[in-house]
Amino acid sequence: MKREILHSRSGETLTEVTAAMVIFLIVAAVLQGAVTFGVSAMKKSEEIRQRNTQICRDLQSAAYTDSGSGAEFSFRAISADGSESGTAVLFRVNTGLGHRDVSYTDENGNEKTVTFYVYGEAGGEGP
Repeated sequence: MKREILHSRSGETLTEVTAAMVIFLIVAAVLQGAVTFGVSAMKKSEEIRQRNTQICRDLQSAAYTDSGSGAEFSFRAISADGSESGTAVLFRVNTGLGHRDVSYTDENGNEKTVTFYVYGEAGGEGP
């Protein structure tokens, strides 16, 4: 009695399995890098948002320093499409120019100062 051995041709070869594993590992590495970058960007964004919030709070309470100079703004009538401007001045606004200085600590622990230039009342206190 002869035994017949049937060899099946179905299935994957070792080369195909290895190639699939390599492709899977490359995709996994790319995804891991993308997730790590996203988490890092989210943390940095939150730090910047908190620092900006603190700067805005400090700006509201910062002392206004009048620079001694100012400006006069004249307002004239103009057509709706902007093609024609009137010659008569409707009203004028005199305003002083001053500044407010705000200090904060950056992400490296260095003390920084930002100057915000603001318009205020002519010869008076700013907004």
